[in-house]
Amino acid sequence: MLSHTLYTQLSTALQKPIPCILIATSGVLAILILRSLLRDITSPLRDIPGPFLARYTRLWKLCAIYKGAFEETNIELHRIHGPIVRIAPNEYSIDDPDAVKVIYGLGSQFIKSPWYTASGDPDPHNTAPDLFSDRNPTRHAASRRKVASAYSMTALAQLEPFVDQCYLVLRARFIEFADRGQVIDMAHWMQCYAFDVIGEITVGKLFGFLDQGDDIDGIMAAISQYLSYAAIVGVYSEFHRLAAKLLSFLPQKQGSGMAAMGKFANAQVQQRLSTTAAVDAADDKHPNQKGDFLSKMLNLHHENPEKITLKDVFMTCITNIGAGSDTTSISLCSVFYHLCKYPEVAQKLRAEIDEKTAAGELDDPITFKQAQSMPYLQAVLKEALRVHPATGLPLGRVVPSGGAAIAGRAFPAGSIVGVNSWVAHANQAVWGPDPDVFRPERWLVGKEQYNVLDRYYFTFGMGSRTCIGRNISLLEMSKLVPQLIREFDIGLEQPGEKWQKVNRCLITLLAADLLLLTSVLTTLLLPHIPSPLLYPVWGLAKAYAIYLQLLILPCLLGIWGAVKESPLPTNILSTTLLLDALLSLPPRLLLLASLARAPARCGAPGSQAQGIIWTRCADAAIGPIVVVVVVVLGSGLEAWGGWWVGGWGRRLGSEQMRERREREEEGEGGKERFCDEV
Repeated sequence: MLSHTLYTQLSTALQKPIPCILIATSGVLAILILRSLLRDITSPLRDIPGPFLARYTRLWKLCAIYKGAFEETNIELHRIHGPIVRIAPNEYSIDDPDAVKVIYGLGSQFIKSPWYTASGDPDPHNTAPDLFSDRNPTRHAASRRKVASAYSMTALAQLEPFVDQCYLVLRARFIEFADRGQVIDMAHWMQCYAFDVIGEITVGKLFGFLDQGDDIDGIMAAISQYLSYAAIVGVYSEFHRLAAKLLSFLPQKQGSGMAAMGKFANAQVQQRLSTTAAVDAADDKHPNQKGDFLSKMLNLHHENPEKITLKDVFMTCITNIGAGSDTTSISLCSVFYHLCKYPEVAQKLRAEIDEKTAAGELDDPITFKQAQSMPYLQAVLKEALRVHPATGLPLGRVVPSGGAAIAGRAFPAGSIVGVNSWVAHANQAVWGPDPDVFRPERWLVGKEQYNVLDRYYFTFGMGSRTCIGRNISLLEMSKLVPQLIREFDIGLEQPGEKWQKVNRCLITLLAADLLLLTSVLTTLLLPHIPSPLLYPVWGLAKAYAIYLQLLILPCLLGIWGAVKESPLPTNILSTTLLLDALLSLPPRLLLLASLARAPARCGAPGSQAQGIIWTRCADAAIGPIVVVVVVVLGSGLEAWGGWWVGGWGRRLGSEQMRERREREEEGEGGKERFCDEV
């Protein structure tokens, strides 16, 4: 009887379009939840600890990355649970020095995880992906061999003049600022420097960031957005093609962002090709002698056009610019920030520089070879890259067929494992009881102890996938840091404050606080922020309550309302949305007000220290326009959604009232007929 009644109710509900959609959606969610539960129960790794939601869905990892502090969460999880932590249903973060060789060592059969595909071309038929996103180890090795000679240490000597030229431009700008006693955003200028250096090294031409001091054509912002996209969409990499297709329909400013960077590189390639053609006509056997990457690649193309195609030439230029700018600027920021926070280290470094200068062992500008002969400088650089590596997510690898033993556990084939450089560099068993302390002296030890530390030094990755441009980054840093320390005094505008950072695969610093207060609907965009209305009432963690309120509660209300045809659940949902929109309005208005005031702080002198001052300029990871849109949509859509759901509830209620009246009228009519017959 009960099953027949339920069947009747479902059949009636399915005749109406909105309940049909709700039931279908709820059914799909139920299947997904059931599949996750079965996978967790049957997995041989089901006892590996980690966040509760990570056992069943990748949403936990997605939200943790979106928050921008994944490295801190990752470190804390390992300190609680040990060397193996679950971060997704089939993905595990590893903290074990012995595991590095197994996963990343030369000859390892572990291929890159699907996360990397979101960094590359969404076209599945692309036969020549870039080095970073290529998951095919054979093809990657062949592609790397094509260009490896251009990145070797021996090739760096030809690149030094390009770095020196950029330093002279930066030095002139810093002298201007120092003479005016101006507070500057050091992070911005390090990024300008890194972009101009990589442009000069790659195609023999400055972008012009140092001259203008601005983000030309939005190139910096475009790379930042690209990194955010790759880090977040990579969690659900199967949607990369769809996401890229949808984004392609959005209006884009002509000549801006990634398009401007590609146009810049392509213009230099075409110009050099035309020059090469003219030289070839004169029978010159060496058409490209400038020494930049473009010259080297065109020479290789000239020698063997089939092996090194023009597409290879262009991709090398684009990859250099895209990958070699942010990473180096982040690393330089780490060096100067920690030198400011640890003045005793800065004094020791300056003493080494002064001693070498007095002995006539340093030129102006300082050469890379001379910088390498300065042990304390090299220890400072290495320690800065240890305490703040540029990459902040686990470098995921897929366990090959046959499985693998990692950190004392047997992992079946298909499992994804990875080491996060931040986690590796926080391991107290390797780095001692003070891994969070900036202490360059830890590197000034005997060879045996140095090798123990270096074995778990993960800044540039490990094995065959080690960052191919690491030597360029070290060249830039080794030359710039001693030059600036020798010529300028650098201090923090607010010495007592700790820098803020945001992790979108590359961990950059935030130059200003931006308080984001939002709730239920916009929590879908900012899921780490709790709702002011639906707080946990079952003793669950606040983060889990958000998922309950966003996923499970609406589903249950939808099923209840559809099956029972009751307006009560829809009225509850409507009231919730409307109240939440109302309660969230004041903090959202405060957010807009603080955003309007923030630019006034930018560039305001705040310190009496001589020379260049570190600033906290009002430059947020999320642009002001995006924040305004989120705030407006957050309140507007939430209120509209509550009103629409409420209207649906009212229509359901009216329908039920009409049906009840009709039944009552039919009942009364039946009674009258019965009386007449009697």
